[in-house]
Amino acid sequence: ERAVQAAPTDAAAQAGLARTLSQLLTQAQNLLKPEPARAAVLLSRLARTQSSDPRVATLQARLTSPRGTAPTPPVAAQTASVDEQLQLALRAERAREWLGARGALARYLAVLRVDANNAQAKSGVATAEAAAVELLTQAIASKDSASIDRVQREWESVQPDASARQVLMRKWRAQQSDGDEQRANISEWLNQAKIALAAGQLTSPPGQSAADRFTAVLALDPKNADARAGLQKIAAALISQAELAIAQSRFEMAENLIQQATERGAGAKALRSVSAKLDAKRAGDLPPVVPVIVQPNPEDVSRRSKIMADIDAALERDALLDPPGANAFDLIRQAQRLGPGADISDRIQRLSSGLKVQLAQTVESSDFENAANILSSLRALGPDASLNALRGQLIESVISDIQTKIDSGALDAAERRLGLLKQIDNRHPEIPALQLALVTARGAG
Repeated sequence: ERAVQAAPTDAAAQAGLARTLSQLLTQAQNLLKPEPARAAVLLSRLARTQSSDPRVATLQARLTSPRGTAPTPPVAAQTASVDEQLQLALRAERAREWLGARGALARYLAVLRVDANNAQAKSGVATAEAAAVELLTQAIASKDSASIDRVQREWESVQPDASARQVLMRKWRAQQSDGDEQRANISEWLNQAKIALAAGQLTSPPGQSAADRFTAVLALDPKNADARAGLQKIAAALISQAELAIAQSRFEMAENLIQQATERGAGAKALRSVSAKLDAKRAGDLPPVVPVIVQPNPEDVSRRSKIMADIDAALERDALLDPPGANAFDLIRQAQRLGPGADISDRIQRLSSGLKVQLAQTVESSDFENAANILSSLRALGPDASLNALRGQLIESVISDIQTKIDSGALDAAERRLGLLKQIDNRHPEIPALQLALVTARGAG
């Protein structure tokens, strides 16, 4: 009764009223047969404040009707004929008043309790239910808890067992649960990222590094300040490591660190500065170029002829990359050190054709590590526009394999494949999404 007094202006009281009313109606229903006197008292008290609720009238009818006879129609049906109820229902429908004790749905249901085969009432119930679904769907989409609670309460009061309402409310509760889980994941990943950062695991191991964890957080919450600040710290640390590598003349390492800093959002000014230092140091470490005129050496001519014959033999037996030292690739590199020539160019073309066939075969057989080595060897032979398409096919196959392994739960294998993808193209746009999928799968496991 206190909830009834507060309900018109208090959403929480309205929700409490609906829950309390449902509990009391269940209690009255359970008392109908074993203790009809107690059920009658309870229903009488409910009728004082909830006389318009058809459920109260229905239970009262079941209580007073003799066994085996049809229950007395609810209050709404008692006070109006079928035709009058239909008119009231149409009026409510035109006013788009679908729910509540005086809404179109309650009116049509009241008609069906008296005339179960009434076609107009059946059609009206279907229309009102569709409108109720739309109202609840819109409230859920707007995440307006007060509207959701109001629509759900009004609908439940006239149609407690409506499956459409129950399905929508389950989805809403699932969304709330997913939001809680997402917030928990963000908190956990931030904590793991900070631990990895303190341990110096800036960009490795793949999927578990500080950078990967911060990136995973930003995939869920792009504006997360902690994750953005964490990536900035990583970028600054990578710049510092690159400067140390430059001082030690470790140019390849410096380039790799600068690339990683670029991917982690390092500032343009810092990147220009460290790149300039790398160029200056590299130029200073290179010895001066002194023109040298090389006279043909009979021994070199003989050696070159022997290497060419060995290259031809290796190509003939398809020993393109194996065995070490005696394969066509290694022999061509030896010949190149003796000087350029048309004889080498012809054999490079033959080797390139053979390696492309092997590359296609290894990709088709999912031997991606070997495929990556073949691609690297092809690129070392010199510029070749056709390699772009072959490289793209390899990358697509590796990405598909990573996704398959994540879906099947082979996470360690997926992580190794992800490392291979980074070796082939460490700036590929799919890498962040794959890292997030891998981290998510590990968290779910």
